[in-house]
Amino acid sequence: MKTETEHLLYFSIPGSFVLAFILLFFILVGWTNFINSAYIALFIASVIPIGYTTYQAYVVTGFYDKIWRVWYSVSEPALDIIEQLLEGYLNEINDDDLRNKIRNNITRRYILNYFEHNNLKSDSIDYVWRLINLINSRGVGMFTCLIASIIPILYISIYLLSSYLLFLPKIVLNWPLFLRNMGAYYFFIFIFIIIFNSKLKHIKNILSDYSLGVVILNIQEIDDIILRYLTYYSVNEIKKIYEMQKNESLKSKLLKDTYTLIKRKEWKASYDKAIEIANSMQNKK
Repeated sequence: MKTETEHLLYFSIPGSFVLAFILLFFILVGWTNFINSAYIALFIASVIPIGYTTYQAYVVTGFYDKIWRVWYSVSEPALDIIEQLLEGYLNEINDDDLRNKIRNNITRRYILNYFEHNNLKSDSIDYVWRLINLINSRGVGMFTCLIASIIPILYISIYLLSSYLLFLPKIVLNWPLFLRNMGAYYFFIFIFIIIFNSKLKHIKNILSDYSLGVVILNIQEIDDIILRYLTYYSVNEIKKIYEMQKNESLKSKLLKDTYTLIKRKEWKASYDKAIEIANSMQNKK
């Protein structure tokens, strides 16, 4: 599993890239007077907080979802197998409303993650997380390139607004030199994007193949986990049905009978019984 040192290194990487691009930009526009030991120490101290904030922005802005589900999506047969197992049980439920509620509450990814974290050895879990972290580090690296590409736009905005907003620093621009330096700046960004993009889908395919092997070798255990999820959400729905019963002693007996059936993995029978009782209660009204 991750150590504290690995956490620090993990967040220091995007922070280092953000600060490196800022420093590169300052050098290219000639803002080098501030570079001294005090500012360098400040830069080093701010690497981790800036990296942590950058990573959170990577997730919150949706860039994370684009990396995992859109731009670099790969087939995931392990999740397809879990989906088939889950749907096999859900199709036994005659009530569409209950079936949809349970389906919305149970995701294939959570079932796979639950199994891996509770059944695999720590070395195997570490391997999975290192692949995930490698993918995310590439993704957040491209996100830092996006942030870096905005810096010249902000610089020009300050230049244009400085005549109107007196509190802004006054900037003198030599446009030919500035445009030439920005060409070099964006070239560096482009090179880093190519590096981060390289073989990203290949890494995701390795992770997908590993997950497939885990599912195939542990199909029975995963099937049991799916039944537990189904049991949990079915019991919740059954309890809602029995809440209509005003007789507390009868309600207690019905719930006790439900848990007895659940222990035998007869979750479908318990739900059918609840529906039957609910219908009979409705007919008496």
